[in-house]
Amino acid sequence: MSRLLERLERQEGAFVGPLPPPDSADWQDMLTWVARRTNAPLGLQNAGRPTVADQLLVARLARQVTQEALADRAGVRRATVADVEAGRIDPKASTLTALAEALAVTIWLR
Repeated sequence: MSRLLERLERQEGAFVGPLPPPDSADWQDMLTWVARRTNAPLGLQNAGRPTVADQLLVARLARQVTQEALADRAGVRRATVADVEAGRIDPKASTLTALAEALAVTIWLR
C-alpha cells in the first residue's frame, strides 16, 4: 500500500489536499479510496489518462460535495455538473474554471 493510500485510509471526512496528477500512481490510489468511501462505481470515461470529466467527478466525490452544492458554489445548474461529469458535454473554459475553483482543485488538460 502506498503512503498516500495509507494516509487516505486513516483520514476521516473529506479529502482536503491537492489531488494528484492524473498520470501518477497516486491518482490510482485516489480512485481506490474514493470508490471505497462512496461505494460509487467509477465508470471513468477513458481507461488511459483520465478526462476532465473523470477528474471533476473524482474531485467532487473526494471532497464529499453533492452535485447540487457544487453547482451552487460554481454558479451553474446541477444538470450542467451532471452532464460534464458524464462526459455528455465539453464545458466552456469559464465553466471548467468555476467548477475547479469551487472544488479547489487543478484540472489537468491533455
